[in-house]
This record gives sequence, structure tokens and C-alpha cells, in this order.
Amino acid sequence: MNALHNALAAIDAQPGDDDRTELAKAKARAQLTGYHQRYADAGYTPTAIEQEFHLPIINPGTGHPSKNFQQAGKIDVEVIAPSGEHHNLDHKTTSMDIADPAAVYWRQLAVESQVSMYALACWQQCRKVDGSVWDVIRKPTIRPAKLTKAEIKAIGDSSEYHGYPITVEDWEYVQVVGRENTHLYECRLTRDCLDRPLHYYQRRTVPRLDSEMLAWAEELWTVAKDIRETQIRANLCEKPETAWFRNSGACMNYGTPCEYLGLCSGSETPDNGMWDTRTRPHEELAVTSDETRWNVLTHSSIRCYATCRRKAYYRYELRLKRIDEEEKEATYYGSLIHVGLNAWWQTFLEDK
Repeated sequence: MNALHNALAAIDAQPGDDDRTELAKAKARAQLTGYHQRYADAGYTPTAIEQEFHLPIINPGTGHPSKNFQQAGKIDVEVIAPSGEHHNLDHKTTSMDIADPAAVYWRQLAVESQVSMYALACWQQCRKVDGSVWDVIRKPTIRPAKLTKAEIKAIGDSSEYHGYPITVEDWEYVQVVGRENTHLYECRLTRDCLDRPLHYYQRRTVPRLDSEMLAWAEELWTVAKDIRETQIRANLCEKPETAWFRNSGACMNYGTPCEYLGLCSGSETPDNGMWDTRTRPHEELAVTSDETRWNVLTHSSIRCYATCRRKAYYRYELRLKRIDEEEKEATYYGSLIHVGLNAWWQTFLEDK
């Protein structure tokens, strides 16, 4: 149980103690408890965690490196599978169905380039992998619930809730408020994660053939060339942003406005006091970059460029970030899951 203990402790240690962050921590603890039950004995042995790479982008035709860009990323976990094969394991969270093998989510991942990018990076470092594992956790839709009088009475009679003991504070809360508090919500969600593991947790192995990695190397080189050509065109424009054309179809992805919508629509300007500049475009990585332009390509930045070039211009070329932007709940929850999983895997790595 050391792995689970370390995962829960890592989640609890994260900053945030208001109602919103405490609820997110409760969700993350419940999901890591279910994850531990599902995979503690699955037979995957970690060999490295959070391995960061900074590598040249190679022209497959000539073997020469790009003079303008390098590639970078961070591999969640490198593992030896029960079969003895070496895989990169990547954590994902989603709200979509993952229990059905033919679900849309899996079809979308089938064309995801991240596994190819990371496999190619390993190949360039002379440690070729056999493929990758998508390690997917489905986000819960369960929210804190209102309790019926019968449910409240049952809690008082048994001093338990979904098999977990309750505290005096829990009992006093439900009698006054008539709803689950954070602890009771966590008890119910934990029970659901334990009872429905296939609903919440799935892994899928994605083999990577040499031909597929070579195809990605061609694609990566082409993307780098395309971005450089856009940068050159921008330098020749009176308004550089016009070379980074907008995609209006991406302004409201997942029903949420793009953080740069105000800039694109003209209702805001970069110098209106609402924006700051990142010290480097990829704050999650240690890699440094040219301060005058975007020259480090990651999977996330390539996807951003493919989605909307104007968004990539603001985020990676100008490195703008909103000063007053609060961390969105989904982002905070995702970071908690990631921290918990790192601590969970680290326990197995240290026990080797």
C-alpha cells in the first residue's frame, strides 16, 4: 500500500485549501485509490519517470539537423511490460467513454502523433521502444449529492457511508445541510471507482513500426519548415499577426472561450495591462529557447499550431499569458492526477 499512500500524500501536499480545490483533491484521491486497485499488480515495471528530452529535428532526407528548431518533451513513465517489451506510458484524462473499445476516444487516439514523437525521441537517444501505452483515466461525472431523509438516517444508524466510516463533523453537517460534504462525496466516488474499474480505467498498447516513426520524422520536419515560413512571412508584414491566420472554429473548443479570444477579436491588446510575458514558451520543461522567437517544438505546441496559428503566435511566439487568469478546475484536477501518478510510479521505481 506504500504506492497508494505516497500518491494520496502527494495530492494533499499540493497548494489550495478553498472549497473548489478541496473538492478537486477529493476527486483525485478517489481516482488514485481506484487506480491502485486496478493496476498495482498489473506487472508493469517502471525504468524511468518524467524523462525530459531536448533533441535536434533531423531532415530524414539528408540526415542534417534543423538550424531553426529543436524538439522537446517529457515522457511520463518508461516501463517494461509483462511481455518483456519496452514501452513509453502516457497518462491521459478524459470525460469521454473509454470502456467501449470502439469508442470515439480511442479512434481519436489512433491518429495521435504524441506516441510517434516520443518513440522517435527514444530512437534518437539509442533506446528504441516497442511501442507506447495509453494510460487513461475517465473523469468522474458524480458531484456532491443532496441526501434524502432516509439516507441521512441510514448514515446515523451505521456511522458509515458507502463502506467508509464517517466523522462527527460529517454527521453534524448532513443533519444541518442535508447534502454530502467533501469527505462523504469522496467516500461515494471512491466506492464507485472501486466497483466500476472498467468504466474509469483503461490501458491500450500502441505498437510503433519503424516505418511509422520514419513517417513522423518526415511530418515533424515538414511542420518545422511550415512554422519557419510563417515566421519569415510575419517579419515582412506590417502587422505580423496577420501571417498567423485565425481559425474561428477553434474559438470555443469544449464550450469555453479561447484565452486569446479578446486579442483576436480586437477587444483587448497585449499592452492593456492584462497580459504578461512568459520567461520561456514551455514552462513545464527545463529547455531554454531563443528569446526573440519560437524555436522549440513540443507535441502540445505543434497541436496548438495545427488548431489555430494565431493562438500559437500569441502563446509561443509572443509568449503571452493572462495575468489574472485563475487555474481552471479541469487543469487543476489534471495536475493533481499527474502529481499523484508520479508519486505512485516512483514508489515502484524505488522498490526495484
